[in-house]
Amino acid sequence: MKRPQKIALLGGFLLAGLLALIISRSGIANIYLPAIFSNRTGYVVLAWNDLGMHCYNRDFSDLGVLPPFNNLWAQVIKLGDPPQKITTGITVTYEFPDNTYSVGKSNFWTYAQKLFGLAAPLPANVGLTGKGLSGTMDLAGDHFEAEGIPLLEIEHALEVVNRQTDRDLPCATFVLIGAGLDQV
Repeated sequence: MKRPQKIALLGGFLLAGLLALIISRSGIANIYLPAIFSNRTGYVVLAWNDLGMHCYNRDFSDLGVLPPFNNLWAQVIKLGDPPQKITTGITVTYEFPDNTYSVGKSNFWTYAQKLFGLAAPLPANVGLTGKGLSGTMDLAGDHFEAEGIPLLEIEHALEVVNRQTDRDLPCATFVLIGAGLDQV
């Protein structure tokens, strides 16, 4: 791709992002674009949440409709002509620096074994699939996934629902680890 094409593509992406921000802030619709991460290593990590912060009940003592359950996806691209999807020789990790625990924000862990027919109680801050609030993403074909993260929308530092602040949802940090790579 030649430089003018790259500039036009970047301009289009920035314009789409600005339009999405305006529409989202106006209340017309909620639009979420994937986060893009790079640190000049020649790799880009595209990461997104495919479920959004879905509803769940905080109190599971009488009823369990939906458990705390969020999914993250990541696509690693090696820049070049042409760009390449990368899945071998790397590990992708995730964490939520402002949201490192969920126990105490919901009583899900008290009732999960009985409600969901589990053989043993879930460890604190671990979801139904065994994923926690930080960990290694699983390779799934040409991308990476972490399914069933028990993330709640309440950041512990704030102890308020994020919709009452200037941020819509908790933010994740992704780290790309591989031979000859710094962290991306």
